[in-house]
Amino acid sequence: MPHIRIDCSDDIFNDVEIQCFVDNIHQSVIASGLFKTERVKTRCFPTPYYCVGEAAKKYIHVEIRIRPGRNVEQKRLLSNSLRNTIVQSGLIFDVVTIEVNEIDMGAYVSHNV
Repeated sequence: MPHIRIDCSDDIFNDVEIQCFVDNIHQSVIASGLFKTERVKTRCFPTPYYCVGEAAKKYIHVEIRIRPGRNVEQKRLLSNSLRNTIVQSGLIFDVVTIEVNEIDMGAYVSHNV
């Protein structure tokens, strides 16, 4: 934990390799100091089919799912850190959104082999 999911339009990656972008987001979460390095999981899902408003605006949406226990300020700092990482990435996009959500631990199941 945490689980970081990046949804984005696939046309923003013309000049930047996707894995490099994912690595930068991953490292930004680790650098927050809120999580153990080995627990951070980052995935990216570029999509060629999307609409934002009335047009196909280039977008990046990051969802961070975490266990309960972080306060609002810690969540805000994490969101702002990721926003800065994205803005400094050199990618060209129209909108970026970031949300931090707590996982309902009563319904969460995990199994490591």
